Amino acid sequence: MLVRLYASFLHPIIHLGFGIEFQQPAITTEALAQAAVHDDWMGDFFFGCEKAASSEKGRKEVKTIVQLLEEARASEVLSHAAKYDKDRGGMWESVMERAGSEMIDLAGQYKISEKDDLEEKVAEMINAGW
Repeated sequence: MLVRLYASFLHPIIHLGFGIEFQQPAITTEALAQAAVHDDWMGDFFFGCEKAASSEKGRKEVKTIVQLLEEARASEVLSHAAKYDKDRGGMWESVMERAGSEMIDLAGQYKISEKDDLEEKVAEMINAGW
């Protein structure tokens, strides 16, 4: 279910956030229903990122979102993975086919410790333009 929350332009996770924040059980239920019927194709990405983060390289290289964005822009593979004229409707899937391992390696370098730095990482995310 966790993987499925991020499907379909993030609609299930967005609705779940609204349902929880505004204490609306019907919206929370709708979000979980949306997640239940979506595909879990992002599982390879999420589980790959988790594996990369726990690897020896991932344990050593913890970077900020801005550093990772700069690396993505500088990467020949990642900066050219999206083909706007060819990928209509399937952009994420096509990018994953062309640069999935590179994306996993990059995302595996970002870590958040809930106990230590959650608020700092939220501020970092906002500052990075997300």
